Amino acid sequence: MSTSYAVDAAQSRSDFQIFGRPALEKYFGTKLIFSSENHETDFETALDVQHGIDCLVIDNKGKIHGVSSRFQRGCCYSAFSRRRSRRSGALTEHDKDLWALKEGFVTADYTLQGFVTNNGLSAEVAIAPTSDIRDYIANNPDSYRVNRSDGATFYVIPWQDVNAKIYKDKTQTAFEQKK
Repeated sequence: MSTSYAVDAAQSRSDFQIFGRPALEKYFGTKLIFSSENHETDFETALDVQHGIDCLVIDNKGKIHGVSSRFQRGCCYSAFSRRRSRRSGALTEHDKDLWALKEGFVTADYTLQGFVTNNGLSAEVAIAPTSDIRDYIANNPDSYRVNRSDGATFYVIPWQDVNAKIYKDKTQTAFEQKK
């Protein structure tokens, strides 16, 4: 694991705790959220690495939902991004998700994407059903961009096109739904 990857992964876990968890609490109306990002058990590793599920949420009706999450620092693009390809040819989150769906395995019910300012003091977070994101990609297969730094391609799914719930936090204490 490269140092930059380890640093980015640690920052993403921190951003999830500060910004993602409160957004999920508001979205689902529960505090029963269990992260699989730390890979402390084989179960957590399987959820994250094989199924792209970064946390489990138990809603107020007792239903368990898998959630995939992605946090980025810098500009807010108001869009979900989903890796389409890697220069190495390794499987992407999208590939794994479609495979798991086809095979009848566990997949993320919801996707969370957050953009955090470089200073870490504010964020915008969106949550949408993963099925809406899959449908958008299926209907807009050319909706991707190339990352010039590493040649990877990412599908770009505008938040408003999948009726995402958007939360803004400028105080790191309470989320307000964006009007």
